[in-house]
Formats: sequence, C-alpha cells, structure tokens
Amino acid sequence: MNSTHARILVADDSLEMARTIADGLADRGYDTIAVPGGGEAVARLATESIDAVVTDVQMSGVDGLEVLAASRRSDPHRPVIVMTAYSALDGAIESIRRGAAYYLTKPFQLEELAIFLERALDEQRVRREVSTLRRLLADRAVR
Repeated sequence: MNSTHARILVADDSLEMARTIADGLADRGYDTIAVPGGGEAVARLATESIDAVVTDVQMSGVDGLEVLAASRRSDPHRPVIVMTAYSALDGAIESIRRGAAYYLTKPFQLEELAIFLERALDEQRVRREVSTLRRLLADRAVR
C-alpha cells in the first residue's frame, strides 16, 4: 500500500480542528475522515477500514486513550498518533505506554504530523510483511 493513499481518521473535540488537520493531510494525498470526538471515532473504527488514527488525548466523553484502546483491539498494528496540549503531556506519555506510535504537543506544524504519519505507516507495512513472511516460512516448515 502506498501510504499516501492510506485512510486516516482524525478525531478532536473541535470538529474545526479535526477538519483542518484532515484537510492538510488530504492535501498530501491521504484519504481522510474528520470526526468530532472519541465516541464517533470508536464507532468509525468498528465499521470502516482505517489505516491510521490521529486523535486528541483530552476529549470529553470518550477520550484519546479509549480511542487508542479501541483501535488496538480491532487492529493491533494500526498506527495511532496522539495530540495533546502541553499541560496534558502525562496523557500523551501514557498513550505511548499503551501503544501509540507517536505524540505531538499542540500547537504543531502539519508537516511534523505528516512525517510521523508516514513513518508510522511505513513501520506498519514492514511489520505486516514480516508477519506474512513468518507465516509462509512456518507453512513450509510444516510440509
């Protein structure tokens, strides 16, 4: 998969912020979906094919850690990048402990997010290729 065609879910309490980020990623060739909060992000993860998630950590209702957990349950290899205000840095650090690929402190440059996203998608692709090769080798060893 060419990462620039990857489908990216962007979740933030501020739909305007989510759309701004999604539009910037779309300008870089990604297929993006912007949602206003964690609840809708979790619902989309359950019903749609998503390659990566960009989520705010602090959201009312369903927060970014819950979005991360839902993403990991449905696809443990799907990259999740969390965004946080500097005052909420502890939440970002906790998200890394729970499996997030990267975190960004707001405000950030969209180019910084794009670099992290590309890197995370490349790592995901390599992990999947290794997994496939291991299965093929295991199948051959059984024969």
